Amino acid sequence: MQPTSSHRQAATPLLLRGIFWCVWLTLAAFAATHHVMWRDEIRALSFAERGHSLADMIVQIRGFGHPALWHITLRGALSIYPHPIVLPIVAFAIGAAASALLAFKAPFRPLLLALALFGAFSTYEYVAVARNYGISMLILFAVAWAWPRYRDRPGAIGALLFLLCNTNVHSVVLAGAFLVFWFVELVQQRPENNRLSWPSFFAAVALVLIGTAICAWQVYPPVDTAAMLPPGRSGTAGFLISLVENVGPYFDELMPADMRSLVPVVVLLPILLILSIASLRSSPGAMIASAAALVGLELVFQTIYPGYYRHQSLFIAFLLAMVWIAEDKRPTETPDRPTIGGIAFMAMLALQVYNSVLIFSGIASGIPESRSRDLAALLARPGLRSAIVMGDPDTMVEALPYYVSNPIYFVREHRFGNTIIFSHSAISTMSIKTILSTAQDLHARTHRPIVIVLAERLGPNIIAGERDRGYYGPLRIDPKEVREFLAATVRIARFAPAVTDESYDVYVLDDAKRKGAGGLP
Repeated sequence: MQPTSSHRQAATPLLLRGIFWCVWLTLAAFAATHHVMWRDEIRALSFAERGHSLADMIVQIRGFGHPALWHITLRGALSIYPHPIVLPIVAFAIGAAASALLAFKAPFRPLLLALALFGAFSTYEYVAVARNYGISMLILFAVAWAWPRYRDRPGAIGALLFLLCNTNVHSVVLAGAFLVFWFVELVQQRPENNRLSWPSFFAAVALVLIGTAICAWQVYPPVDTAAMLPPGRSGTAGFLISLVENVGPYFDELMPADMRSLVPVVVLLPILLILSIASLRSSPGAMIASAAALVGLELVFQTIYPGYYRHQSLFIAFLLAMVWIAEDKRPTETPDRPTIGGIAFMAMLALQVYNSVLIFSGIASGIPESRSRDLAALLARPGLRSAIVMGDPDTMVEALPYYVSNPIYFVREHRFGNTIIFSHSAISTMSIKTILSTAQDLHARTHRPIVIVLAERLGPNIIAGERDRGYYGPLRIDPKEVREFLAATVRIARFAPAVTDESYDVYVLDDAKRKGAGGLP
């Protein structure tokens, strides 16, 4: 068994670690309590509520792009306290556990520890945003802490890697990269030191393979076919060239938004990423594994699904775990001299701290992530409590079940529900006329008020054309249809702006307003 990191923990005094974590806790609590839920978060909660049993739920959510660990966690929390509030509570608890491990157990000096703690991924993205990526960070840090203590105990590290495989598809890459690190470490060791190491490694390989198979079964075949990237057509050579050329663009959100126009992402980010990996040269296994993780994630971003900050930051968390393990291994007497790679890694972390500054500035400005909470407050008024809600794009209303229980009708899919399907069968050109006629038919059938949520700002002078709707087909704008829509409805609110695209105008059918939505603005 390898030595523990007690000698390295002394690099940052316990009191300072406690101060750092209290500051982190204050910032994270501020972010979480000011966070407005948006659709990607609520989809997981809606999935967790499906089915009559846990097994039934797992089967019903198959193919929707994520393994089941997060949904199982949420369902367990709902069984204890059946209220949507468990969603942000569980996410915050996971993020707080990860930050506590980092703050109190990582063998980092104060500057590196502070930069790691206060990046946007650790103070916001993986704690305030209630998604499955925070579990990945927690498991990676748990693996780093457990490595010198439990590496030679068959199944211990493997169990954590098994769980990592079932947090999200991207983390399967990270679990595989960790096995690469482990293998290189074993090859470098003397044979007499490997008596227990190889059995433990092979147990971990088996658990990772099982975890990957379960993840693949849960994710494939995909239901959200329209959310998948189309297959590339550049050929093998062109594909390999694009991997090299696009390192910066595929990880562009690691660069703060207001710096991307000042510093070429395509140049600076690859330099920082490569030098950060090179900072691990004292541990060849960690360096090779980090390079494998970078390439693996880039492959996912290029062939399966584009990477956003929540995905790209997983590489930062993996690097931190590798640096953690490498620091644990470094002999006490080795001088801690700054290197170009180490400076580059801290510069990368400093960019994430600046991302935090931008996020908290946005929170302080009062602009929410989504206007779903405002829409829910509007629907809570007496005349609209029984209203049916529909929208364009349909994704605009997926966050509502967290706040209200109004029925939701998906126009493109011609059904009631609370989660949409990004399938090619739903891709068709939508029109304002279709939205209006659907609302009128719903009102005639149900005699309920119909609330229509539109991302498009309609007006008498609107320009004709088609508006992109992402995974859905476009919205066709015809000025004549817009005039008919405005004549048949009353706009009762405009909720704008928002950090995400969940900013919209809210309409109610004029007939529905006369029959019970009185007193609305």
